[in-house]
Amino acid sequence: MLPSFSGIYQVTNVRNGKVYIGSARDIRARQYVHLCQLRSGKHCNTHLLKAYRRYGEGSFQWEVLEMAHGDEALIAREQHWIDVRRAADRRHGYNIVDIARRVFSMTGRRHTEAARAKITASQIGVTRAVGEATGNCRLNTESVKDIRGLLAAGHSFQQVAQVMGVTKATIQAIANGRTWSHVTGKTEDIGRFDVPSKRVLRGAEIGVAKLQREQVDAIRIKLSLGALGKHLAVEYGLSTSQISSIRTGKSWAT
Repeated sequence: MLPSFSGIYQVTNVRNGKVYIGSARDIRARQYVHLCQLRSGKHCNTHLLKAYRRYGEGSFQWEVLEMAHGDEALIAREQHWIDVRRAADRRHGYNIVDIARRVFSMTGRRHTEAARAKITASQIGVTRAVGEATGNCRLNTESVKDIRGLLAAGHSFQQVAQVMGVTKATIQAIANGRTWSHVTGKTEDIGRFDVPSKRVLRGAEIGVAKLQREQVDAIRIKLSLGALGKHLAVEYGLSTSQISSIRTGKSWAT
């Protein structure tokens, strides 16, 4: 792992020489997040994710290019290395846009006119995938209609979640219109579904449980060694509240 410096880092694909340039206040923590997202197949940089899937983790070399402190310095030096290494040129790198963009808040600061123009240009023609078009979801249009039909019949979020093999939070998001709002209508014939009773199930007894006892033990060990809950949530495909419940013993109590 890289050291816990504030600065600029580079990820190099040793198979083809392409690079990704990034900056972070804590490079080691940022590397950990990158790896968790790549391993889980949920990284926001699709170019880097495709290369990771094609070449494998062992084909990527991580290195610190330079140390830098303060948000402005990080942006400026990241921009320098993006330009020098041509990291945003698809023939040479994996950066999505050719300007440095920070994940921390821009409150009280403004991009330059040139930077705003580049951001706007990078978004032209980009359409955000929704629903099953994301290629990363367990539901489809018909199953969402089934969910709405089951809810309309009076079944609880937890019961519907168990039937559909997803989390209660997923069902709530659909019911509240936060997700899948582009799908309309509901299934009228829900008699084919075997809806469980409202008895509360726990741990591996739940049909939608994502974890086995060995994974829970591994999470607890990593937490005891100082791993952050948000990083473990990404690694195991859970929410931070679920990690917190495991930490406190509210779920999977020993």
